[in-house]
Amino acid sequence: MASKSVGMFEAKAKLSTLCDEVAKSGEPLVITRRGKPLVRIVRIEHEQSEKSIWAMREAFVDSVGPIMEDFKLPKRPLEQPRDPLADDR
Repeated sequence: MASKSVGMFEAKAKLSTLCDEVAKSGEPLVITRRGKPLVRIVRIEHEQSEKSIWAMREAFVDSVGPIMEDFKLPKRPLEQPRDPLADDR
């Protein structure tokens, strides 16, 4: 497969656009200097797509089982937070 190639000067001017194109198309891009290949930009293939919180919960319940016991949250202090702008030295 022949990769698209771009000169160094153009790559510096359009790096963000070129990276977006590689990410979308999956086609590698070769950057050249004076017509000779120098580096290749390739898309990173992710092992898994990001899971939703519900998919992660389902996977947890499948591996560990449902949580059967209830638990209580620790009590929080009822004091008012200190105003950081107040001058109470």
